[in-house]
Amino acid sequence: MPTPTRSEAFAAARTRRERGIVTSILNAERNSRHWADRAFASLCQYAAIKRKPWTIEQFRWWARDHGLDDPPSLRAFGGITLRALHREVIKVVGYAPTAASNGSRKALYVGVSRMEITD
Repeated sequence: MPTPTRSEAFAAARTRRERGIVTSILNAERNSRHWADRAFASLCQYAAIKRKPWTIEQFRWWARDHGLDDPPSLRAFGGITLRALHREVIKVVGYAPTAASNGSRKALYVGVSRMEITD
């Protein structure tokens, strides 16, 4: 079997990521009806009120404290994060270590104001 090219390897990785996102969201929805929509609404609310850069881990803690139940796999938050990025609700502004990733660096986010989107 020939070694895949770099672009083929990245395409395969994207496919695995998308499959994993769908699976984790479906699992969350089976466990808690409309979880994805409620998680997205919570993320939008958090992004609107939080002024300093934050990690998804910090958002998860806040969301839990504000009534959002944890999904069976925390990976479900990856799909919610991508949805918010694609809809320009949040943007990446840097990286910082997090406890959830054993000190590995994770993205720092800020909310994107509606003014920035229309400019």
